[in-house]
Amino acid sequence: MSGRSGARYLAIALGAAAVGLSLIGRSRTLLHTTGSLHVVYHIGLFAVLGVLSMCASKNSARRAEWIVWTVVLGFGIEASQAILNHTAMEWADVRSDVYGIALGGVVAWVISLRTANRL
Repeated sequence: MSGRSGARYLAIALGAAAVGLSLIGRSRTLLHTTGSLHVVYHIGLFAVLGVLSMCASKNSARRAEWIVWTVVLGFGIEASQAILNHTAMEWADVRSDVYGIALGGVVAWVISLRTANRL
């Protein structure tokens, strides 16, 4: 499987998992946080995905593709929750996801610079 089709497959698989979780009766209520921690959870979880996206390949174009698919994943999760739960789209959550992805990308970049300087 090529990197491009692998990224698409992963995004589709994770999107399907998000839809599946959204279908489970109380999962949204159980997993949904409120208050100031809600934003922290979104940023933290998507920062991890941002780091993984940057570590997925040494090729800059592939890394960019992984980042885009990670943003699509965040949007897909929020869209599926809005559609399946008949609620408004939570754009603030999508924005927090993007902030987390950017933070993760920067963290991975800094780590790679520090690792390269040690060699």
